[in-house]
Amino acid sequence: MQLNADVEVKGPDGAVVVPAGPSTVGGAAARTYATYRIPGEPPARGAERFGRVMNAVLKVLYTQPKQVGDVLRNLANIADPSLPDDRLAQLLASMAQAVQAEKFKSADLPVGADGVIDVNAAGPVVKDLLGGSVQVAKAEGPTRVMIGDASGKAGAQESARVKMVNAGYSYVLGGTVEPKAKPTSVIQYTDDAKHEQAVQIALTLGLPETAVRKTEGQMLADVVVTLGQDYKVPEVPKQ
Repeated sequence: MQLNADVEVKGPDGAVVVPAGPSTVGGAAARTYATYRIPGEPPARGAERFGRVMNAVLKVLYTQPKQVGDVLRNLANIADPSLPDDRLAQLLASMAQAVQAEKFKSADLPVGADGVIDVNAAGPVVKDLLGGSVQVAKAEGPTRVMIGDASGKAGAQESARVKMVNAGYSYVLGGTVEPKAKPTSVIQYTDDAKHEQAVQIALTLGLPETAVRKTEGQMLADVVVTLGQDYKVPEVPKQ
C-alpha cells in the first residue's frame, strides 16, 4: 500500500521500517507505523497515524462485501458481537468504494489525555461531518450503552461493563469523565423509545429511576451513563 508517513520509524535493530514521507509498505510495516508513539506526544498524533494507515488500506481493499469478508476470516480476527463480520465487511467495502472514488471525508474526534474519545465534544463533530443529526441504529442488535466513570472509585467502570454485558446490552467505553468525582449518577437518552430501557439500565446498575433523564443533542450511543459516587462497586469475595 502507499503510505505517507509523518515520521521515520525504526525497528529494534535501528533499521528504518517506514521512512518519512511517501513510500510503499507491507502489512507488518504499516502495523508498526500505526502503533508507533513518540514519548510525550498528544494521543491525537497516534490516532492520526492509525487513520493514515486505514486510509491507505481502504485505497487497495476489495469493494465487494463477500471478498472483504473472506479477508476478515483469513485474518482470524476476534468476532465482536456488536459488529458481526458480515456487517463489518459491508462497512469496510462501502468505505473502500468511497475512498477509491474520492468521495470520502473524515475528521478527527477529540480525545482526552488517556486517549479515550471526549463524548461531549465528539457529538457536534460527528453531526457536522454527516451533515445532519446522528442516527443510531434502532432495530439492529442490542441497545448500545456508553459508560463514563465519574465515581472516583476503583473498579467502577469494569463492574458496570460486566453488568451491561451480562444483561445483554452492547457496552461502549466512555472513559473517565471530568470532574472525576460527581455525587450522583446520570443516565441519559434522546429517543423516547429508549426510556424504558434506560430505566432498566438504572435498575441493573443498582441506581434509582431518578437518575434517568431525557436530553437533547447528539450522543454516541443509545443510552449514555455517567457513574457517580452513588454507584456501588460490588466487593470481590475473599479467597
